Amino acid sequence: MMKRTVFYLISSAILIFGTAITGCGKRALPIQETETVFTEDFDGRKSAFDLFGGGMVYNETLLSEGKDVLFSYELPVISPEKLGDIQIRSVQVKGEGDYQVIPDGFTTGDVYRGWYYYYLHLKVSASPEKPASFAVESIDLSIDGKPYRYTPAKMAFCNPKGYRPEVLLDERGILLYEDPPETIMNELPDDPAHPASVTLEVNEDCTFRSMEAMSFLDVTDLSCFVNGKKIFLSDTDQELDISLKQGDHLTLSYCLSYQDGISDTDLVKTSRIFTFEDSSHVRFMMNEPQGFLIIGFEGDQMIRNYIDREILGI
Repeated sequence: MMKRTVFYLISSAILIFGTAITGCGKRALPIQETETVFTEDFDGRKSAFDLFGGGMVYNETLLSEGKDVLFSYELPVISPEKLGDIQIRSVQVKGEGDYQVIPDGFTTGDVYRGWYYYYLHLKVSASPEKPASFAVESIDLSIDGKPYRYTPAKMAFCNPKGYRPEVLLDERGILLYEDPPETIMNELPDDPAHPASVTLEVNEDCTFRSMEAMSFLDVTDLSCFVNGKKIFLSDTDQELDISLKQGDHLTLSYCLSYQDGISDTDLVKTSRIFTFEDSSHVRFMMNEPQGFLIIGFEGDQMIRNYIDREILGI
């Protein structure tokens, strides 16, 4: 097993800059039209002890970079025993489209209150040419020669045509980030006194309609500023109606809240999506695939929270 070294910093570089990773030297699983078929089946034998960690994985990502750009995902595996040889035997993926799911090995974590934790790595991409919507349902592992099944709470993906086919992906650069947005958050920005923010450059006249998280999170306490001037937002409007001119700068100040069933014991990752209309009233979306990644990465706090509350119940 590889040693887990500056794990989050390496991951964030891959996620933020969207580096194309070919998977050279890795076993790339085949792309299928409907359901991915893998080389081995789980044989159903009972394992000696249970693995945990899948229940804290909540991912839903809008993949808009094309199948040549693979994004990395790290899934926690928590065990009451120290694990030796870990291998991914098969990955059950169900859905449609032209996509790839590539196993990428394990890295070691640490031990907390007698529980050992590790990270299972996958790389994922999807072609934008036709609708794609798929989910990793389970991952079958061989650990020291024994079979185990690992099941994420939710690990789903789609491309723009599989998500909102009536909305076009902004490939004209109508809106662009002024600075790279914050991607990895150690804790949820839920205090209105200390909101998160992002600033967009406007390259064509347009009407801004919304900023949203794809899943698991709600955007709250939203304030909008055009060239530093605050815009009045009505609480009764279903969507925003902010007219923007070429050369404007739109700053969005916001908080986030967990949706029902999600908490800080979970590893939450979902896309950040902006919607707007051009001067011809054509609806577009601007997608940040790695938009919101809420993990207690300092001291692996998310793992400690999960072990304390979900496993030990303390």
